[in-house]
Amino acid sequence: MNLTTVTILGSCVSRDVFNLRQDRYSVVLNIQRNSIKTLYGDVLDFPEETYNCAGNGWNARTLKYNAQKEIPGILAEKPSDYIVIDLVDDRFNIANFSYNGKNIMMPHYLGFQKFVESLTDGDGNTPFENFKSIPPE
Repeated sequence: MNLTTVTILGSCVSRDVFNLRQDRYSVVLNIQRNSIKTLYGDVLDFPEETYNCAGNGWNARTLKYNAQKEIPGILAEKPSDYIVIDLVDDRFNIANFSYNGKNIMMPHYLGFQKFVESLTDGDGNTPFENFKSIPPE
């Protein structure tokens, strides 16, 4: 029997539902901590090692996916029979700010907060302008 392949854009809880039936489903991709609202837009160009401040490899990778708007490309590269969109990660505030003339929007969660703190100087200044943290609607 061929397994039905599933991509999860959302929480580990959604992933785990399909993992309970590994005799029928194969989760080929699970992308978390990404808001539907921020999948597209201007890219935040920083060297890859800059994202390591977010903590472990998973957090750094997630932060990079967000900053460089890589998720649509990743989804295209790993096709599956179904994509499950779990909007749980849209509960995060959205960080909206300017950087080098670009308008950047990213989910404002702990990994992103660590990223901002790593770029903050001793006087509390960041390289970002017009920073706002917008609550979910």
